[in-house]
Amino acid sequence: MSLQKTGAILGQGLDLEIYPRENIKLAEMILENNGFLLSELIPQTEISLFSLIKRDRLQSALTSGIVIAETGIKGGTVNTFKYAREQKKKIFISDINKEFIEKYRKDLIVIKNSLDFEKKLKNNLEQKKSFLVA
Repeated sequence: MSLQKTGAILGQGLDLEIYPRENIKLAEMILENNGFLLSELIPQTEISLFSLIKRDRLQSALTSGIVIAETGIKGGTVNTFKYAREQKKKIFISDINKEFIEKYRKDLIVIKNSLDFEKKLKNNLEQKKSFLVA
């Protein structure tokens, strides 16, 4: 599996063990494939609700837009969505997220399938940039 140009923004200091533990192998794969791990938090900063929300802001800031695969009105992705909206990013969302789409439709580009996504992506971006899949 090639993970070129892939990065992960952590909600903790870089010197701590990756959380959750299930993501340790993923972090190793990212680094082995010239990717990056990034945190704006100082070393020894433990993961917390506050640090995860800070991470969501940075995730959105470093991309041209986000793709919401699945979320609820109270899902963890909502913070990333709100930051992306404030930062005037393109926000694509899978059409399975009915309740979320109903509430935020004016801020979203709804996608039905991969072909629809490809078409709408081409129509909404002048150049190829980075996207976050949330």
